[in-house]
Amino acid sequence: TRSTLAGKLRAEEDAYLRVVADRSIFIDNSISEVKSTAYVGGILAIIVLLLFLRDLRTTAIIALSIPISILVTFAPLNVLEVSLNIMSLGGLAMGIGMLVDSSIVVLESIYRCREEGDSIRNAAIRGTKEVRGAVIASTLTSICVFFPMVFVEGLAGQVFSDLGLTVVTSLIAALIVAVLFIPMLASRTGFQLKSGVGMASHFLGSTEGRLSPNSFFLRFILPAIVLLGAMIGIAEGYAAWMVSAVDDPRFEKEVTDTSVAYSVTIFWLSVCFIPLIIALVKLLRDPIGTDELKLANIWGSFRAFEKSYSGMRSFISKQSTYPIKKSAGFSIFINSIIIDTIWISTTLYFALRLAISFLLELIGLSLVWLFRAVAYIALVIYWLITKIGSILGRTLNKIIGGKSNEDSAANEGIYYSLNRRAINSPASMIALAAASFFITYSVG
Repeated sequence: TRSTLAGKLRAEEDAYLRVVADRSIFIDNSISEVKSTAYVGGILAIIVLLLFLRDLRTTAIIALSIPISILVTFAPLNVLEVSLNIMSLGGLAMGIGMLVDSSIVVLESIYRCREEGDSIRNAAIRGTKEVRGAVIASTLTSICVFFPMVFVEGLAGQVFSDLGLTVVTSLIAALIVAVLFIPMLASRTGFQLKSGVGMASHFLGSTEGRLSPNSFFLRFILPAIVLLGAMIGIAEGYAAWMVSAVDDPRFEKEVTDTSVAYSVTIFWLSVCFIPLIIALVKLLRDPIGTDELKLANIWGSFRAFEKSYSGMRSFISKQSTYPIKKSAGFSIFINSIIIDTIWISTTLYFALRLAISFLLELIGLSLVWLFRAVAYIALVIYWLITKIGSILGRTLNKIIGGKSNEDSAANEGIYYSLNRRAINSPASMIALAAASFFITYSVG
């Protein structure tokens, strides 16, 4: 077609365009590998923190500093006109392990002050003040290593300047997060929700209670099927409008009625799957003698629809019974047209609002149960890690510390014997360091 460059060249110049080499595939693969490396590095850093700290709240606070520091880094990178390329993403991946250092120091100082008897707020303030200078000094030391890369000229400067700027900005962001954000999180005692609030108190938010077969089919299956029909109708209308607005035959071939209906159905199944399982559990729990439930008793969207629509209906009824003179026949006709128009428009509005709120309610229920499943899996993993950490700690104490007796601990164990030999023979340590430098130089 003439809408593309290849079509214009073929029609006007009788020339063909063929792809000889496509470097975008290599670039996309490289960027995806750097992203996956950064994700894996962040996850491994969190696991190592959990393994050594063995405290879920402390690990969660420190783990939050990683994505927050990375997100804050994007703002100065945009100001400095640094794009997301292989080098900048590599700098982010390199800095992920360095982002948590300052946060760990600050958080450990806060918890030490807390153990000394300070209140939560005073511990956050005093603990941060005591290590603030050391954290700033250590961050500036790391910045002094990477910042000179920015001033490198030539091809090497074009390659490594993005790396240096990314690492420097990420370290500065991590310092700000450690000094300001970590104390704020450490001073929190938790957020408490009122009882009976949110999706957790929903009828399908727990497995308690019973559901009769009539309520299951008429109050769950039937509204879900009607919602599916409404979703397919809206999606088909939007797809038809997009096809008419976009003058591209390929888009028209890709977007068909079958593909749109299939995509909407898959989304609908994913949203309704978890609530359907919970409803089946309630249904199979001896439904004999169970009271019939209304839609408003099960779904909050229908309860809100019933309240709002009844109020609007009473308002329109009052307007329709407004006294009008008998001689004003034309006024009565105009008034009836206005009332009918208001009825139709409000009915369509409330029907669309009911469909959207019902869909959001199903999504909320699915997210609640997913969060519960993830939290349960995280607790199991946390229990396993703490058990492994305690076993490793006892093993290392036996190997390094020797016996538990304080008198014999100073004389037994590999760690203490190595320390004693290093202190007693400094010449051997100097010779060992010189040998290490010589071996490194020879291999290099």
